[in-house]
Amino acid sequence: MLKYLRNARLGKISFRDILLWRILLLSIPVLLLGQYVTYRKARSTLLETARQNITESAIGEGSRIEEAIAAWQSNLLTGMKTSLLQSGNLEASAQYLKHLASLWPVDCLQLQDIKTGAIAASTCGDRTIAPVKLSPPDKAAVRVVFPETASKSEIDWQNQLDLILSAPVSDKQGNDRFQLVVESVLPLRQILPSL
Repeated sequence: MLKYLRNARLGKISFRDILLWRILLLSIPVLLLGQYVTYRKARSTLLETARQNITESAIGEGSRIEEAIAAWQSNLLTGMKTSLLQSGNLEASAQYLKHLASLWPVDCLQLQDIKTGAIAASTCGDRTIAPVKLSPPDKAAVRVVFPETASKSEIDWQNQLDLILSAPVSDKQGNDRFQLVVESVLPLRQILPSL
């Protein structure tokens, strides 16, 4: 390059020098354009792969949540059919709820009177959990609690799913007398690191 500039000042530019400079001037933009196209292709491929991975992770997490909710409903249906709860003995029911609370990952278990909504037995004191409305064919119902309606003061709602589950408890004659209400937290796996 210095040789070319020195020769240009002296007025001695050879055909070979002119040809070399033209080749350089034409090839540098082509090389830069090739680099740009390669960068765009690699970027779009990486974005598509990330999109697929996130979609697959979300589908897997959704399946895991569905399985956990189904397991909770099964536990709740098993718990509501217990003769201790069906007997109407409130002391025995309170002890049974404490036992269930030690086995299940719950925040609160309550046995509420269906007609009055009064708490018959509870593992969380006098705080009333609003039960989930049951349709006649339903045996157990689930509701997700969002932060603005949750009973907790501080919720890390991005890493957990707060659930309220309800199921009717029948007496020995088959009449629905109580409602078993469960408040639970389902931890979520963090798919992406927080920024």
